[in-house]
Amino acid sequence: MKKTWTRTLAVMMLLSLVLSFAACANANTANPDSIIAISLVYDDNAAAPESNDTASDATAPTTAAPAANNDTTAPTTAAPAASNDTTAPTTAAPAANNDTTAPTTANNGGSDTPAPSGDAPPEAPAASVLPSTPADILAKYTEVMNKTKADIKHYNKKEWQTVTDLNLGAATSVVNALIPQFMTPEDKAEIQDRDSGHNIPPDSDTVGCAMNDPNFIKSAKCEDLGNGQAKITIVLQDEVDPEPYNRDTESSPSKTGGIFPCMPRQSILDEVAKISVIKVNSFSLTYKDCTVEAIYDTATGHVSEMHYTMPVYVDASLKLLFDIGATGVVTDYVTINNTSY
Repeated sequence: MKKTWTRTLAVMMLLSLVLSFAACANANTANPDSIIAISLVYDDNAAAPESNDTASDATAPTTAAPAANNDTTAPTTAAPAASNDTTAPTTAAPAANNDTTAPTTANNGGSDTPAPSGDAPPEAPAASVLPSTPADILAKYTEVMNKTKADIKHYNKKEWQTVTDLNLGAATSVVNALIPQFMTPEDKAEIQDRDSGHNIPPDSDTVGCAMNDPNFIKSAKCEDLGNGQAKITIVLQDEVDPEPYNRDTESSPSKTGGIFPCMPRQSILDEVAKISVIKVNSFSLTYKDCTVEAIYDTATGHVSEMHYTMPVYVDASLKLLFDIGATGVVTDYVTINNTSY
């Protein structure tokens, strides 16, 4: 009985520590928040409707195909007639192709072909204009995010969490079984309708990025997706106990908080404090490989889709009747899409 009670307290400790982080994340979601994936109509949900429409469209083309076969048959019938003048039909065929051939043969008119390709060059330069260095990519990200927050009218946001690599000694398996009750799994995440820029990290109505140190970037790239779309991907260096963006001062006390929705250290301590029998000896939160992806329109600078992924490595030492170590990785995901301006 005593052993069971002790294990239960250990589980509560673990949950209060590792999962209190998630609790804070969920609480902040009610306001602004969270890590990666900024809300969007989830890919699965979005995919479903598209597949239905696609199915309908697919059917239409199929019906059209038969129609085309009917026409094909008609020509076949005509073919016999022309078969007397086998050569004539043949000539007729070319004649029909004369229009096609004309443009083609008109390699003089092929100048027309060069003309289009002359239009192609403008796109090539556009692609080359995309930023390539960490400093330039960060500047472009800041520019499009500021533009997005200034002009956005509506979007969908979705946020969820996962807990991995949990280690609580003997209580690990018990806690793993309880985690689903404290986390928001991807398939249960709610799609939120938003119309305020501050719900897009960082927590500001106008500031789209408050991190201006390219040396803190682990990797960055900007890809041309075609059709006037480009995708920026930025991965930050690791940071221990970063504080979130401060709305009052309109600045970020940490590098990670300048882009991501970090959890305030004190808010986690407050959650743990709700369980009076637990004392926190120490704990640290290491934000590791936080990644943000933003797809934007190269002409308007408006973001159409975003994904935030924020893995937080928790390392804590708690005291119940004895010292207990707890480690684990809480990853917050936020997805944003279905934007309108």
